[in-house]
Amino acid sequence: MSYVCVIIGTIYTNISVDRYIISPLTRQFMLNSFLYVNFYLEGVFVNNPYKGVMNGSLWTLPIEVISYIIVLALVAKRGIKIQIFILLCSVIITHAGAEFLEERKQDYIIYATSIKYCLKLNVFFLCGCLIKAICNNSSVLMLKMPYWILLIFILWWINKIAVYEPIVILMYAIIIINVGNSKIFEKIVPLRIKNHLLNNDYSYGMYLYAFPVQQIMIQYVPDNWIIYVSSTIIITSILAWVSWTYIEREPVKWAKTLA
Repeated sequence: MSYVCVIIGTIYTNISVDRYIISPLTRQFMLNSFLYVNFYLEGVFVNNPYKGVMNGSLWTLPIEVISYIIVLALVAKRGIKIQIFILLCSVIITHAGAEFLEERKQDYIIYATSIKYCLKLNVFFLCGCLIKAICNNSSVLMLKMPYWILLIFILWWINKIAVYEPIVILMYAIIIINVGNSKIFEKIVPLRIKNHLLNNDYSYGMYLYAFPVQQIMIQYVPDNWIIYVSSTIIITSILAWVSWTYIEREPVKWAKTLA
């Protein structure tokens, strides 16, 4: 991805290509390939609202990689009940660490990554893993419509008071899972499309390519947000499909064999 962004930058930079290639910012940007996050390229998108930024989404990449490695080390090749127990403990410990740093207004930067934000985001990641492990083991999270509608109202209420954050995260996840499995959702989204999306995950490509596509498209349609948004969605969706089909799908299949 870093190489693609640098190549695109040669088209949109307002300095000479020679100067752009030898620019310290270009060399620093290439460190994204090693998960050392840098956002800026010299002379690129200088008239955009986000000046000089090629891909602002990259800041989460080191955190994601750390999250996957930690979870893999914790639960790979273990029984489902042990997985659930380990993930539950991990959620509690990670949240406690994030709260500890937050209360003391402290943070540590390691390899251009905030430890505080790494812990905060890992709470969400681990909650997602916990939900997945539970769903793989039973249908305990599948509720009838009146119950998940009630859950929405409960969530709306508890958001107004101080509540243990992982509980809120898990409740959101349960609501989304139940909405996705409801008959109402099946009427809105045909079963064929739903099954296709369950077997083909375009989300990572959308995440990776949306920002640079937006930065490019704002150059051409700065005053027409309808064309800007619609063209961005179409182009990003195509790139996400290509990314999933030709790059991501096989590694994802391999990763599932490790679970």
